[in-house]
Amino acid sequence: MGEIPKEMMEKLRPKWWSGKHKDLPFTFWPGLKGYRWDREYYEPPPPANRQCLSKVTEPVATFSPADFYRVPFASLKMEDIKEVSSYMTKGEEYVQGADFPQYKHPKANGTLLQQEIGDKRTAQDVEGYKAYLDAKKSLPEVAPKQGASLDKDFVADRTALHLLLSYLSEKFSGEMVKRRQLDNPLDLVKVSKVPGKKGLYLEQIFETKHTWAEAKKYNGQYRRSEMSNYGNYFPAFHRVCTGDYSTTYVTTTGKKNIAGSRYGGIPDPKFRFVEYSLGGLDFLVRTRCHMQTSAGKSVEIKTKNRGHRQESTIFENYTKILLGGTEQLTVGIQSTGRLYAVKDLTIDSLTEMQPAITDAVDRRMGRLVALLNKVKEAMASVPEGEEYVLQWQNGDLVMGKYEMPKAEEAKEAKKAKEPVEA
Repeated sequence: MGEIPKEMMEKLRPKWWSGKHKDLPFTFWPGLKGYRWDREYYEPPPPANRQCLSKVTEPVATFSPADFYRVPFASLKMEDIKEVSSYMTKGEEYVQGADFPQYKHPKANGTLLQQEIGDKRTAQDVEGYKAYLDAKKSLPEVAPKQGASLDKDFVADRTALHLLLSYLSEKFSGEMVKRRQLDNPLDLVKVSKVPGKKGLYLEQIFETKHTWAEAKKYNGQYRRSEMSNYGNYFPAFHRVCTGDYSTTYVTTTGKKNIAGSRYGGIPDPKFRFVEYSLGGLDFLVRTRCHMQTSAGKSVEIKTKNRGHRQESTIFENYTKILLGGTEQLTVGIQSTGRLYAVKDLTIDSLTEMQPAITDAVDRRMGRLVALLNKVKEAMASVPEGEEYVLQWQNGDLVMGKYEMPKAEEAKEAKKAKEPVEA
């Protein structure tokens, strides 16, 4: 149990806290677990999740957002983006040519969505964490199967490009500080050479969900048999976006929710590959796509809590659409699963909301191009087959070898986790 300084207790203790309770701890501390006297009144937060294979100690390059303030702008237009292929996965099976369901605009009439079980912590040991990463369908594994030319400057995940753009826009570092990741090195993007070609693979490793997974478990008393520990609503929202309102789930309190993964599982992951040029660099980009409109337009969907809707900014949505060549981004605004609004966003609708967004995006796209040119220079002398990583360390972006930790480092890390004997 954590110790709270006596001076802080005296300062925060209310004036009415006296009499028979004056020698008992004040119960309304952050991290409180209930209001009973026989419970621990303060619980320190758990350590941050592991999100790096090994800490980069000998970087070949170090970057900071300030390094790119004065670089030239770079422009990208939706009409210059071309779709080349698509694929989907069904369990372990790879299927070329994704079968996209038709999108139907959901009714935002207070429809209740079932919440999923919250994300679990990744394995904290090196072998377990590496196995977790290896289980994914990697970009170098699927890109050669698309029938598109790999003779590009970069073959990349849309999420990797968007993540680097967020870092250069000085948003990412602020969020990580809020999530207590300041002392935790984070692997953002894995970099490797495309075999026999001039270009580089940029594959995202970082997952935002692991910054909060199992960070603080729900300890309330309401519907404890169905507690989710801060899960998402994506499968249920995906269901209503296809027009399915008949598959429902009745909660222990008698409320009828649109069923999530409990009935039908999680939707099969579907991807598109698009190609375009940005700032003199050629890209082949893998991006998520969940469904299509009746006119054949690609649609990506997501949900956002109504209490945090200010975090879904015009800039974030605009760049997410643009970097992936997505023709429509649908955002469902919910609060505790109740659907209040559904917004169908496009490049044109976002530009109409904020005409100045075009210049703001071009400025930051220029920073992204400048960063990628430096990464390309740093990888010029690297032998084919070696993997490097762009790792976030205390606000800086360092580039170094993507490798298992050395024996000495692994031994020290294991020793640090061992309990100290009294």
